Amino acid sequence: MSQSILKLNHDVLWLILLDITEFRELSPCWPHQKGPSPLKNLLHVSQVCASWRAFTLASSMLWGRVIDINMLYRLAETGRAEILQRTSGSNLHAQAVVCRDGGLQAFSKTLLMNEWRRVQSLDLMFTIGLKSHQEFEDWLIFQTPAPKLKHLYLDCTPPSRHTFANTFELFSNHAPELRSFSCSSLRISTGASWFSDLRDLRFTSSFTALELLSILQQMPSLENLQVYADTSDGDVHSVGVTHLPLVMLPRLKHIAFHTIYRRDSVPKYLDVLAHIVPPDGCVLFLPNLHIEPVQSDLKAAYNILRSYFRAFLRRLTGPLNMTMNAERNSFQLFSGNFGFDLSCSRGFPNPALFLEALSSSEPGESNKLSILTDAMSTGSGPIQIISSLPSFNPTDPDSLKWSIENIPLHVSVQAHSRRSCVSRQTY
Repeated sequence: MSQSILKLNHDVLWLILLDITEFRELSPCWPHQKGPSPLKNLLHVSQVCASWRAFTLASSMLWGRVIDINMLYRLAETGRAEILQRTSGSNLHAQAVVCRDGGLQAFSKTLLMNEWRRVQSLDLMFTIGLKSHQEFEDWLIFQTPAPKLKHLYLDCTPPSRHTFANTFELFSNHAPELRSFSCSSLRISTGASWFSDLRDLRFTSSFTALELLSILQQMPSLENLQVYADTSDGDVHSVGVTHLPLVMLPRLKHIAFHTIYRRDSVPKYLDVLAHIVPPDGCVLFLPNLHIEPVQSDLKAAYNILRSYFRAFLRRLTGPLNMTMNAERNSFQLFSGNFGFDLSCSRGFPNPALFLEALSSSEPGESNKLSILTDAMSTGSGPIQIISSLPSFNPTDPDSLKWSIENIPLHVSVQAHSRRSCVSRQTY
C-alpha cells in the first residue's frame, strides 16, 4: 500500500469512512450479495495500520452504524461481543434479512430487544413472510417504546396476507423521534402520538376515507406518502358520513397510491386524493388505477388529474419531457416522476376527457406547456382538445386528422419554465 494514503488528513478519512459504512437498500439476496458489508468494510479499515485502527476504535458512532445482523449471527460469540462493545452506547443502525433459519430469527429478536432503546434506524426484510399475528407479536420490539428510533423499514417478501398490530399499540405509542415509517404489513392506529413529525410514510391501509384523511391531518410535516391497498381493503366508506375534510399538507412532495390488488378500493382512494390539497410542485404517481365507467369516478379522476397536474406545473424550473398514451380503454401520462395510469375495462365514454383536464390550465401556466404530437387517437375529440391548448399550431391539419382517426394516441409533452414551442413529427 502506498505510504501517502496512510497519511490522509483525518477529515478526509472520516468522509471516506462515512461513505463505506452506509447500508445499501435491502433486497432478499442482500446477505449473499458480492462485495463486503459496511461492517466488513470497517473491520478491514481498522486493520490497515496502527493509526487507522486507533482512529476507527475511537469512534463508537462508526461501529454503531454498521450493525449487520446477518453477519453478526455468523461470527463467534467473542467477535459479536467485541463489535457491540465498540459501539459504546452509541445509537445503532441495524439491518437484517430474516429467512427460515430459526437460529437467525431468535438471534435477531434477542439482539434487537436487548439494544432497542438505542436503535435509531432499523431495516428488516422477512423473506418468509409473516403468516399470523402470533409470529409478528413474537417480535417484542414492536410493542416496546422506541425513544431513539428515527427510521423504520419493514418488508415481507412475498407480501404478507395480513396486516398486523391490531392487538397492541405500536411502540406503546412512544416513538418521539420517528421521521420515516415504511411498513407494508403493519396497520397503524388512527391517533398515534408520533404522527406529527413524520416526513416519510409508506403503509398499508384498510381505513375508511374519513379515517385516512383524519390520520393525514395529524402529519403537517409529511413530505412523501405511499399508500398500499390491503388484501382486506375493499370499498370501505364511513357509514352516515357525507362530508370529508380538506387536508392541507404544505410540505408534501410526492404522493402515490397503489391499488392494483384491490380494484374495489379505488373509489375510496379517489375520494381521499380529491380531499388533499396538493402544494405547488407536488408529484402524483398513480400506477394501474382501474375505474368503472360511472360518472362519479370519471369526474373524480378528471378533477384529480387537473388539480395535481396544475400543482406539478407551478413549481417547474426547467424543461420537462412527458409521454402520453390514450386509447379507448386507457389513459397514461408519465414523466420521470409524475405518473397517471388509468384504465377502464369497458372503455371511456369520452376518451378526450383527460386531455381536457390538461388543457384547462390557469393563467400563467400556459407558457409552461407545449405538445409534440407523434400520432393521434381514434375520433375527433383529442385533436380538438389539443388544438385548444394555447401553444398548439398544427401545420398540416388534414394529415393530422388522418393520424387521429387511424393511430392510437402517443403524445410527448414538453413543459418549459418561460416559453413554449410546438413541433410535429409523423412516421
